[in-house]
Amino acid sequence: MGRGQQRAGRDPRVLRRHPLRDRPADGHRLGEGERHPPRPRRRDARTRPAALREPRTCARAGPPCARGTPRAPWHHRRPASGNGRVRGPIRRGARPLQGHQGWPDRDPYAGAAPGFLTRRRRTTPFFSRDFTMTRIETPAFRRAITEPARDLARIYAQAGCELRLAGGAVRDALIGATPKDIDFASDATPEESVALLVQAGVRVIETGLQHGTVTAVHGGESFEVTTLRTDVACHGRHAEVAFVRSFEQDAARRDLTINAMFAGIDGTLYDFHGGVLDLEKRVVRFVGDPAQRIREDYLRILRYFRFRARFGPAMGGTAVDMANLDAIQQNRAGLGQISPERVWSELRRILAGPTLWQQLSGMAETGILQVLGLQDLDLIRLSRAKTYALHPETLLGAAARDEAAANALADQLRLSNAERALMTYVAGTIGQADAPLSWFQRQLTDGTPLVHAQEALRALHRPTCALQLADCEVPVFPVTGKDLLAAGHAPGPAMGRELARLKRLWQESGYTLSQERLLEMGVPS
Repeated sequence: MGRGQQRAGRDPRVLRRHPLRDRPADGHRLGEGERHPPRPRRRDARTRPAALREPRTCARAGPPCARGTPRAPWHHRRPASGNGRVRGPIRRGARPLQGHQGWPDRDPYAGAAPGFLTRRRRTTPFFSRDFTMTRIETPAFRRAITEPARDLARIYAQAGCELRLAGGAVRDALIGATPKDIDFASDATPEESVALLVQAGVRVIETGLQHGTVTAVHGGESFEVTTLRTDVACHGRHAEVAFVRSFEQDAARRDLTINAMFAGIDGTLYDFHGGVLDLEKRVVRFVGDPAQRIREDYLRILRYFRFRARFGPAMGGTAVDMANLDAIQQNRAGLGQISPERVWSELRRILAGPTLWQQLSGMAETGILQVLGLQDLDLIRLSRAKTYALHPETLLGAAARDEAAANALADQLRLSNAERALMTYVAGTIGQADAPLSWFQRQLTDGTPLVHAQEALRALHRPTCALQLADCEVPVFPVTGKDLLAAGHAPGPAMGRELARLKRLWQESGYTLSQERLLEMGVPS
């Protein structure tokens, strides 16, 4: 307020003016009671028109709490979560969340997973904690929902049932990855699913009818359809289930929040436990109590580390990670109930993950490696071999002490013969870090598969030599057992020793000795 306005009883615009500065253009001097026209004021951030300074009222259609509530002007900036920093201008025309007076206390754009939502201009609603979130509009999701999948959804809809995409397919579609397997969840019972699919002419395979799963073969594609269920009794691996009609109940029995989401055929996303926000923030969190989820199925311990390697933080840990690791450490003994084949199935996926060292450190701290019998592995060599190796068996072979330890580990995990051969060969070549390329070329002539020699070189941090070995022409030993028989050698162990001696001479000559020369050098038996 100016000094002239402080005089009591005067109109604010009847001011005391300077006799020369406030003289109008026509030279007329204002009298004591005359009104002076207000000067135009500059419109800057401090002097905005009153129409913009006053809060407006939202009169558009919306929930009862949103009608008639004050709306902040578009130019106002609101601080972020209590730290005083300005997040940015609030989008004009946005509507407050239901249950809030005015603007919500959280950023409405927070939680948008990359690939199907943008931060500012978009046509889809913003994220909230409601279980009905938004629609998935990624190209990966459109590729996953094929015409046969739409036909299945129409079949269920005509019967009054609902079919939704479930689990990992929704998670992968959110991050823009094409789902490998398309699994559906339905509120129809297994018997109802079989009946309505057969009636529609769809081939049905009763994959696991007692667990509520059937396989529908339609349009050249196979889809697993599982009835919504809840756990009645858990025994650490297999649970007794009861079929339900609620998707929320089915989501509550799943292991991780990022795996407990559903999506309709039209892309509508249903998230009951905040899996989308966890996916964006790279947080791997159990649904509900971690200890309870683990006791329901102890294989979830290894599944946690597998998904943590792929979707967890690149470095460091969060409070959620600490709570999960505490629950894992307390229930680690339950892994003894899991079959070795299932353990190896999860372990090989952990070894293929991008943050292997972090997962191995967590497994060592919680005692998981000791329970699995992997405490003697050299984790430093294993993490170094991860740089270039292509197969998980290579990593275990590089971390084993020797071939005997690799064989014992293969027996423990019940590896296949091909996996055992690769792991033991890599374990036997750990001491050949400085061996010339000709040494590995000689291994090829002895019958070693090329992929084994290449993986051994990659584990030794020699990827260039692995490429050069693939370009080398492998010479073929020109003498066979038939040649020695024709030269007069008697069959038996002596002929085998002679064949090995000639092959060694051929290798020492640089693979230059011909068949005639080798037969001349042979010793008749």
